[in-house]
Formats: sequence, C-alpha cells, structure tokens
Amino acid sequence: MLLAVALATVAAAAALPTNDPQSLSKLRMIAQCAVKGDSQRVVRLLRSNYNQVNEREDLRDQARDQSRCLGEGRLRFTPLVYRGALAEMMLSARPADLGAAVKADGLPLKAFGALDVMALCAVREDPAGVGALFATQPGSAGENQAIAALSPALGGCLKSGVQANVNAVAIRSLLAVAAWRIADRAAHPKSY
Repeated sequence: MLLAVALATVAAAAALPTNDPQSLSKLRMIAQCAVKGDSQRVVRLLRSNYNQVNEREDLRDQARDQSRCLGEGRLRFTPLVYRGALAEMMLSARPADLGAAVKADGLPLKAFGALDVMALCAVREDPAGVGALFATQPGSAGENQAIAALSPALGGCLKSGVQANVNAVAIRSLLAVAAWRIADRAAHPKSY
C-alpha cells in the first residue's frame, strides 16, 4: 500500500505535532521529492493564493502525487505545513542570501492573511534570524531557540488586534513561504 497523504483541515498542532521529528522528516522527504520531480509545479503552487479553495485542491493533488516517495504508511498535515515544507526545500535547492533578497525586494508583496503579513514582515525585519531557523532541524531544541530569538520580530509584525495561536511547525511554515516568496520575487520580479 502506498503512503496515504492527507491534507487535513484541522489546526497544524493537531495534524502534525511540533515534537514529532519522524513525521516532520517524512514530510520533508515528500517535499524534496516534489521539488525534484516537478519544481515548476511547486513554483506555481507557492506563488498562488493559498487561501483559495481551488489552490488547496491543487496542493492536495500535488501531495498525493508525491506519496510514492515514502512507500507504506500514513501521514497527515495541513496545507500550510506542506506548503512550508515545499518552500523550505525550494530555498535549499536554490540557496541565496536572504538578506540580499530582502534588500533587492523593496516592494510589498500581496499578503494572503494576517499571519502572512506577520511572516513577510518578520522575514524583512530579521532575515538572518529566519535563515538561522532554516538551518535547524524541525522539532529540535535548536528550532525552538531560533523561534524564541525571532519572537520580537514576530510580535512586532503582528497587526494590532490580531492574535496568533500557532506552534513551531506553523511558524516555520509561514516564515518559509514568506522567505521563498520574497527571494522568488527578487529573482523573478516579472512573475509578480
């Protein structure tokens, strides 16, 4: 039986525990497989508005297509978490200086919600801290330390009156998508 990949609609904390390194590792393997298999499809998904229903369906279909990469088993995760894993794999496949990309990209990107606004802002406020986060293993103590170091930027970037109840997996995912979008636009400004 092939790995059953389910994009859940429940909160990231319930779908993929922050402290489950094995599930996080499997998710990263699926994302790496997707990037190697069809990076242009991944680019289209990452550039699209992830709050639209048809985009979530495209993302779910794309994840199912990659289930062959892991063999047997079952793994559940949210669209945001999968999107974040894809973005992080794309960033690692095309390493770039995030700080330089932020400087090159002075224009605001269209945000897809309050948490996306926060993530885009935090990447611009502390690109080195975000890069340090991506240098850690998901679910590790190092990841927790990197997120704690980013807390001032994240808190300062949260719109007044907006409350965010997100875990480390969601924070990493939000920042990965934001960082990738900033780097992608800096490299391909005519695509935006």
